[in-house]
Amino acid sequence: MTSASLTDEQRRARRAHATLSDAGGIVGTSDIAERWGITPNRARALVKRDGFPEPAGKIGQSDYWYAADVDRWRATQPGVGGSRREPQPS
Repeated sequence: MTSASLTDEQRRARRAHATLSDAGGIVGTSDIAERWGITPNRARALVKRDGFPEPAGKIGQSDYWYAADVDRWRATQPGVGGSRREPQPS
């Protein structure tokens, strides 16, 4: 979907997600993959595991989580992910 075909509400949601994600507030599966140095497929598998935090909500069709919750979960899981990488500025 191009930005020209997005509704105002969708554009606002994307901006809000980007702002919160940059601040470490919320993360989606692609953000988790980037933060943890894993593939997006691996991140999608991990979020389906028993014990993984429940999503905080949805933006469009995508789940999102509080970054602190998923990082706290990861700290209890030996061998999950690569080395933690801080998100790179856009």
